[in-house]
Amino acid sequence: GVQMPPKRISAVVRVELDAGQASPISAGRALGTHGIALGQFIAQYNERTAPFRGTTVSADVTIYDDRSFTIAPRTPATRSLLLQAAGSGSPNGKPAAWITREQLRRVATMKLPDLNAYDVQTAERVVAGTARSMGIGIRD
Repeated sequence: GVQMPPKRISAVVRVELDAGQASPISAGRALGTHGIALGQFIAQYNERTAPFRGTTVSADVTIYDDRSFTIAPRTPATRSLLLQAAGSGSPNGKPAAWITREQLRRVATMKLPDLNAYDVQTAERVVAGTARSMGIGIRD
């Protein structure tokens, strides 16, 4: 068979959009200059991030010279997972909101693939630090 030359990558763009709810406006702002089919991108992004609705999910979008693309979603931002768990927060003040150890463990487990952590305990410490900086306390 005839071997097609490999596609060349023309750009890799990190986007941060609302999970399951990316719009032509938000996606267009990030990707409009790259000439990809925005409708296709939005459909794929929303489908792949739907389980994280209510959070912001960043994804690495690899765009090829033929204008095709691949999407590699990351896990939702730690801050948005914590806000979702706590309901609110207050940066650098007394805790304005609380989450349970169980909620902390859930966030840490979800973030594990993106954190430089070898186990859930280490991930929990990282996430707890982020929570503190946002004014979210942890209760047992």
